[in-house]
Amino acid sequence: MAKNIVEEFQKRLEGKTLREASDEEMLAFVMTQRSFNYEKLTHLLESSEDWSAIIVAHIHADHVVRCLLDQMLRNLDETKAERGRISFLDKLAFCFGLGAVSPASFSSLKRLNAERNKFAHRLNFVVSDELKGDLLAHSIREYSTRLEERKEFKEADNGEIDFKTLLLLMVIFLEEERLAHSLQVLKSARGEADLKDALAEASRVLNS
Repeated sequence: MAKNIVEEFQKRLEGKTLREASDEEMLAFVMTQRSFNYEKLTHLLESSEDWSAIIVAHIHADHVVRCLLDQMLRNLDETKAERGRISFLDKLAFCFGLGAVSPASFSSLKRLNAERNKFAHRLNFVVSDELKGDLLAHSIREYSTRLEERKEFKEADNGEIDFKTLLLLMVIFLEEERLAHSLQVLKSARGEADLKDALAEASRVLNS
């Protein structure tokens, strides 16, 4: 997937080389590569009961993690069947281990995964105020200023953001990290192109 991102970006350069691409062009391209529709997810969460909103957020988080994992793997087709059997938590841990997922997202999504499993395997569909409060407190502690700087947090009374808004932000934060990884991939590819050209020039000079 990383190679595909670079190839797709190069197609947008209209004759320019990867070395000539600016940071602004890379960022603009990456912002077109979102893996889900924010507005649709917001509407889906708002129209769901609390327990199903947890499942909706979990499904979207799993989708983002799979996209992120695809970005980091080279032999996608050969490993598709095996990757399909990996749990969400294992995929998340793998991405976290490679530094593509932040400690805050790893911790918060682990907690979300645990709560999702409770609703997926038990006939209990009540999301208590205590659970909501625990998730909010956990997220504030983990995301810290990243959450506090969001307008949703600032506009809420005493930082008491809505439960479904919290779920939305957890998925958005993960998506931001995936997009940041995409940008890093493009910049690394540009650096490799610079190095390749520098090596070719050095070889030319040394052998002249």
